[in-house]
Amino acid sequence: MTTKSWLSKINLLKTFHRPKSLRAQLIISIWLGMGAILIPFNINSVLRDRDYAITSTQQRLRAEGTLASSALTRWQQSIKDLLEVIAFTPSVRRLDQQETQMIFDRISRVFPERSFRLWTRDGELIASTGIRRPAARTHILARPYFQKSMQGKPAWGIFNDCLTGSACYVKSTPVFAVGTNPLSTPSAKPVGVLTNVIQLGDTGRDSGMDAEAKRLSEDKGSSAGAESANENWNDLSLQNNDFTGLDVLMVSRDGHVIFPLSTINDSISTLSLSEIANGPWGPFIKAGQQSTRIGQFREIESKKHWFLTFSRSINANWSIVAVSDKASTLDKVYRQVIQSATRQLVVLGLITLVIIIVCRNAAKPVQVAAAAVREFSFGNFNAEIASDRSDEIGELYADINQTGRSLRSLLNEKLAHAVTDKQIQIAADIQQEFVIQTLPSTSRVELAADFDPAYEVGADWYDAISIGDVTYIVIADVCDKGIGSALFMSVFQSLLHYSLLEETRDHGESGSSTVIQKSITQVNDYMAAKHGQSAMFATMFLGAYDYGLRRLSYVSAGHESPLIIRSRGVSESLEVCGPAVGIFPGARYSVKCTDLMPGEILFTYTDGLIDARSPSGEAWGIERVKAMLSLIEPAKTTANEVLASAIKQVNLHRADADQFDDMTLLVMKVNL
Repeated sequence: MTTKSWLSKINLLKTFHRPKSLRAQLIISIWLGMGAILIPFNINSVLRDRDYAITSTQQRLRAEGTLASSALTRWQQSIKDLLEVIAFTPSVRRLDQQETQMIFDRISRVFPERSFRLWTRDGELIASTGIRRPAARTHILARPYFQKSMQGKPAWGIFNDCLTGSACYVKSTPVFAVGTNPLSTPSAKPVGVLTNVIQLGDTGRDSGMDAEAKRLSEDKGSSAGAESANENWNDLSLQNNDFTGLDVLMVSRDGHVIFPLSTINDSISTLSLSEIANGPWGPFIKAGQQSTRIGQFREIESKKHWFLTFSRSINANWSIVAVSDKASTLDKVYRQVIQSATRQLVVLGLITLVIIIVCRNAAKPVQVAAAAVREFSFGNFNAEIASDRSDEIGELYADINQTGRSLRSLLNEKLAHAVTDKQIQIAADIQQEFVIQTLPSTSRVELAADFDPAYEVGADWYDAISIGDVTYIVIADVCDKGIGSALFMSVFQSLLHYSLLEETRDHGESGSSTVIQKSITQVNDYMAAKHGQSAMFATMFLGAYDYGLRRLSYVSAGHESPLIIRSRGVSESLEVCGPAVGIFPGARYSVKCTDLMPGEILFTYTDGLIDARSPSGEAWGIERVKAMLSLIEPAKTTANEVLASAIKQVNLHRADADQFDDMTLLVMKVNL
């Protein structure tokens, strides 16, 4: 490359990086600043709204699934009860054709969607309603439900070739002869089979779920706006590549399926079990088979589309699965994001126009202000701007002059206190080295802690040691505040940590109670004997949790009573076991024990938590601590979440009031 070409590139770069006008700088700054604010805000809004939309849909699925579960449970029970009542009617048990037919005709007026048949054990039809095709004995005798009922058991089945002329759901029950009690006479054979037949297309009307389907469609139209008011909310039909909407499935234990909200999917019910399982509805069938009485949410993929589901078992044979497509749930969120971004761009455009207009007359005063500030950057804090302006620019000049005077005062103050500040900073740095940086959390014992000194250095500390199945935890508070207390804190902490390690080597994991008793005794005797005249002491909670025994051994030496969260709304305070450490030589410390089971949480703290003051001077207090913990469900909450909740609540109480005491928290949760 020639020298001339290099020079041309350098000139081009100089032109590109030439300082721009105030107007251009403000415009670029506004766009970059707003972008830095709006982009994370929009991303957070999208994530929040997406989670809210999914949660709302899940709650609706839960509501619809629970409602459908209740309705279908009553429906199935009503069919069962009705069949049992009819089967125990004397005329039916005698296989009396005329009287049985009269009974069927009356019942059909009450249940028009149901067809009733009474068969002899040889497959002969005694009485019936709703038959549209001839009834062949071989056809009936081959039915699995007929064979099972002839063994004395209720049964059911879904068939495509029903005598009603279309696919149907059949429920059957055995009929015993008059005078025969199947409960006391287990060897008795049924004399016939009573069946209740419902066409798959009529299951919605018979169960009452068609009214629910109509309500869902009306809710969709009224909530989605005029442009989508005619959309059918219950139109999921995966086999027809229709992936938008909501539907409810009844899934049997062996994989059969009924769609009580719509008829568009009835053809799926008549497929073989392997065809259903391997088809587009297969993942939903599997979810239904794996459901429990409590109910479960899942996100399921089928044919490259994602769906939100809620599944719940109805009884031992049937489960309910409510399904909604995920795309429809998120579509409104994305539309709102586009609308919001458009409005933000319009606002930025208007701001840009205002800046262009204002900056025409603002450049010169700003240059004067910039010159004064430039002098400050060179260390000349005596520079001042002479001005008699009374507008905003005059206020700016006055602020700059005041800033110069403040900087002069601050510089002088800093120079006077430079040595002291440096010493305090060194003390703070050294103290941070005593604070354990990584807590020994495991999959079984989870730890979380926070140390927040009132000043640059503090007198609280926490520690944790994990040895085998035993986890040792310490939280303590040295009296008073400041550098002196921080110095004694380091002595207390080092002595106790060393004693725990040494005693553990002597007594092993099985002697954790002895370890903590001897360790705290040694530290107390040493500090009381060597430093008793200093009147420095520490309140301390020392615990040893043995995971194998599910037992917490502890010594609470004059410390704030830790709390154990057993379950939501149930907490327990641990008692004090001895005096503060470092006051009385030869003081005796008794070790207390309590159970700490998986899913339970130990919450320890220093008095800085309960003594935290509001702007009006009101302490946070132990009752607020207990009230906060009572809202926690320990089995579903991590130690870090408990810690974060406590810090958040006490900070809200404290607001902008000064912190006057160190605050330290240590939380331990036992997992399975």
